[in-house]
Amino acid sequence: MRILHVVPAFYPSIYHGGSVVYELCNSLLPYGAEIRVLTTDALEVERRALSRGTLEYPVYFSKKVWGETVAPGLPSRLLNLVRWANVVHLTEVYSFPTLPCMMACKIMDKPILWSPLGALQRWEGSTRLRLKSIWESICKYTLPKQLVLHVTSEQEREESLKAFPALEAVVMPHGVEIPSQITHEESQVLRLLYLGRLDAKKGIENLFLTCKLLKDRLKIPWKLILGGGGNPGYFKNLAFQKEALGLGTQVEMIGEVVGKEKKRQLFENTDMVVVPSYTENFCIVVAESLAHGVPVIVSQGTPWRRVEEKGCGLWVKNQPESLAQAIEQMREMPLRAMGDRGRQWMREEFSWGYVARRMNELYHHLFKHASEGVQLSNAFPTSPSAILRVSDDFQEKPKSETLEVDLIVLTLNEEVNLARCLESVKGLVKNIFVVDSGSTDRTVEIAIEYGAQVVTHAFTTQAEQFNWALDHLPIKSEWILRLDADEHLLPELKEEIFKTLPNLSKDICGLYIKRRMIFLGRWIRHGGYYPTWILRLFKHGKARSEDAELNEHIVLLEGRGDHLKNDFVDEDYKDLSAWSRKHLGYAIRQNRFLLKTHQTYDPSWNKMRLFGNQVERKRWFIGHLYGKAPIFLRAFFYFLYRYFFRLGILDGFQGLIFHFLHGCWYMFYTDALLFEAKLRQKDIA
Repeated sequence: MRILHVVPAFYPSIYHGGSVVYELCNSLLPYGAEIRVLTTDALEVERRALSRGTLEYPVYFSKKVWGETVAPGLPSRLLNLVRWANVVHLTEVYSFPTLPCMMACKIMDKPILWSPLGALQRWEGSTRLRLKSIWESICKYTLPKQLVLHVTSEQEREESLKAFPALEAVVMPHGVEIPSQITHEESQVLRLLYLGRLDAKKGIENLFLTCKLLKDRLKIPWKLILGGGGNPGYFKNLAFQKEALGLGTQVEMIGEVVGKEKKRQLFENTDMVVVPSYTENFCIVVAESLAHGVPVIVSQGTPWRRVEEKGCGLWVKNQPESLAQAIEQMREMPLRAMGDRGRQWMREEFSWGYVARRMNELYHHLFKHASEGVQLSNAFPTSPSAILRVSDDFQEKPKSETLEVDLIVLTLNEEVNLARCLESVKGLVKNIFVVDSGSTDRTVEIAIEYGAQVVTHAFTTQAEQFNWALDHLPIKSEWILRLDADEHLLPELKEEIFKTLPNLSKDICGLYIKRRMIFLGRWIRHGGYYPTWILRLFKHGKARSEDAELNEHIVLLEGRGDHLKNDFVDEDYKDLSAWSRKHLGYAIRQNRFLLKTHQTYDPSWNKMRLFGNQVERKRWFIGHLYGKAPIFLRAFFYFLYRYFFRLGILDGFQGLIFHFLHGCWYMFYTDALLFEAKLRQKDIA
């Protein structure tokens, strides 16, 4: 997946949007994403800072000539980069790159994810409303049809859609870096911290009035550190208010806090963080505080109401009296235990690894629908935010009752795919069993995050591994669902299983499901590849995998099977080189088997019948036609059969690649290995 990020300023700039994009890009790399960043040298960023191999992806800087981010060189670079990308991710609204990026995506019909970072939200103190309204009107004329809005909370979604009501919005919060270790310096002084931009919407005047109340009420020493930069005039007004209220040395304004190390030092010497904002789209400082084990007091203008439910903070009105009472109340609470609960919450739902995994799924989702020519606003059964939302104002939804179904997944280095697979069965299965063959990536960690029971077992063949799982796993549910890590259930299939399973007759012991193959983002509908019916849901003890070297199938041992209407999806997020390596391995195994048995098919196959079911017909074709055709030539004949006779030509360029590689290259390579092996045998003889 090729992702182009367009952002007005980038690392090492202290601009928040650039920092978010920087962390996201770095976190996407383990998922196989190819990334490029297009930005300007605005906000004091020096281009040479990133020219020494500090990043694993290219960053293109265009020199600004006027204003904050006006860079004439950016549009010319933009066209080539948009042409290269599968998905474009635009960050910011009121900056120069916005309009050229939208126009380029509109011309090339590229899917685009637009992150306004709260810029579309309004509050009573908002400024330059007329200019913003004009800019938004211009944007509406340049909006690509394949555009989805990315917001970080339900609150931001509702307010942003007032400006662009025709758009769909996906709710997905930012991630936060979680330190592996933290230390907190103890003190006899109650240490309060405000950290963030100094702006009128942040409610800092109310915080100063709160400090005036604390000065009269608290009988213990206390101090507020105010960290952040902003408009110099506003900073002077705050300093004047501080002196007018007689706060003296109890409030210290330290200015901009730059760098992770300085932030870490502040958090280590803080007892609680106070955020009195009138409005926020996300408020990253709350996540950063909790990640460092510091409890928070947040105003109801932020989307962080769950801090109270999680036991790591208080969510109060942005009024001096309410804030003062909250500080007095929290002073009596177990602050370190609250901080530990906050860290655990951040690990579970807001780590950059987790957020990047979900964002990677979203990119693939957008690209898939765009490549199929479906307008993104019509690509979802309901609003995208209802399907892809990581959180709804960070509120958990009640879980549906699960069926008596256990899931078995076999894995080996599947960190790119596994989360999507396990996410698709949430609420459906009772237990998840992952049988791993010795992964060296984050596969096991991801499985554990989803509550799976992970067992390690050496791999021989797919059939033996699955049968071993059936024999040794502590399966207690009536039904077993079998999925590969690169497969997932469509929502409509999940719903169908919920409705169908409780109403089946007792003699039905298995359910056949159609596989929908997605290759390079396109659904392969032709060439004999759809529909392919596979037994994937069956009663425990009523089915087993054939003991075949390759092309094994699960077969019923007793009872009969039925068919479901909806599909499961087979889509590997790994790149084409991984697909090639996998099929080279298949070819080697198949060649080894052919030399061992001296047959063109596996004797363990149950039946080969021309007029049997789909599997039996395919095996008859292999055993009686393909296996007896001239070596090498048969690969070309098979490709022509699939591509023209079975209409694989209708699957577009992706179909041409897939049908040629799978139907010709793979088959030809297998024959080449067989030919080489026979030559070696002849030389030995």
